[in-house]
Amino acid sequence: MYTSKNTYGRKSITPKAKKLHPFVDLTAMVNLSFLLMMFFMLQSFIKKPTAMDLSLPQDACVDGSICCGDNVGWKTFTILLGENNKVVTYIGLAQCPVEKPKTFQSGSLALRNEIFTFNEFVKERVENPDREGLFVVIKPSAACVFENVVETIDEMHINKVRGYTISDQLYKEEQKLLDENNL
Repeated sequence: MYTSKNTYGRKSITPKAKKLHPFVDLTAMVNLSFLLMMFFMLQSFIKKPTAMDLSLPQDACVDGSICCGDNVGWKTFTILLGENNKVVTYIGLAQCPVEKPKTFQSGSLALRNEIFTFNEFVKERVENPDREGLFVVIKPSAACVFENVVETIDEMHINKVRGYTISDQLYKEEQKLLDENNL
């Protein structure tokens, strides 16, 4: 019998089911993979933390009293900023400085030369000048003007001092040094 492909407008008795093609949408997976790749790439460029060498001066003897001597705080240079653009400097501890405290005019050439001389002195006597060196403690008093602090910080950069800090706490001995010099 002859069958024709044309139905001539008639519907078939049993409708044919549409063939579904199963697929998986990978858009979310691609997004996630790119995010992970970017995370690991950026994470590899982040600087790893490094340890900082910290050496603190010894401030007490075995029995708890203050140690005085040539080896105590010889790399520490303290600058006390007083009123009338005056500064007092000492090396070591305030209780027993290595040298007699000196008075200078803030921002003067004499102060710059003192810092430079002592910086070179310390560099000659340490094993590794790149890792060790002079440490300056800048202590402004209540009567000090801000300009003196800025001038002192400039001196640290000019003399290429390895490390410095600014502390607003004056100890009794340091206040006594300022009072002795009428600052």
